[in-house]
Amino acid sequence: MSIAAGIAATKATLDLTKIISDLVKRPNIDAADVQAKLHEMLIHAVNAQTALGEAQQEITELRRQLDDQEASRATQADLEMDPLCRYYVRKSERERGLIPYCPTCWRTERKLVPLTLLQHPGSFMCAIHKVKFASPEHLEQQKQLNANAAEASRARTVRTSWMG
Repeated sequence: MSIAAGIAATKATLDLTKIISDLVKRPNIDAADVQAKLHEMLIHAVNAQTALGEAQQEITELRRQLDDQEASRATQADLEMDPLCRYYVRKSERERGLIPYCPTCWRTERKLVPLTLLQHPGSFMCAIHKVKFASPEHLEQQKQLNANAAEASRARTVRTSWMG
């Protein structure tokens, strides 16, 4: 039932109140007619109450959705994407230490899911999507390990050369 239906039921109740009042003022009161009009008035009052209750529920739900949207906008404004690592961090957490958040969870479900630390320093994974991320420190460490491995490989190649 809509708010318009509740207003119409309330108007019908008021109209019936006038009719009943006129019926009661007559010298020959028809009790059955008054009883029928009172019953009809109660039906309209219940319909009005039902419509207003449903409207209240709808208003409550719309307010909750609005609050959720405002909270989501505030969270979005607080998030920034780490350009190197591709995960989100909150600007408001800078002083306490940044917590990495899964960008997939935020984009698809609007949920902030902290990434799980797999390896120190800074290899992370989303527990829901199983996507792995690496911090700048971890990327630097991997870069250094790769450089050391390449250097060792070159050194072995130079020493074991058949020409040398």
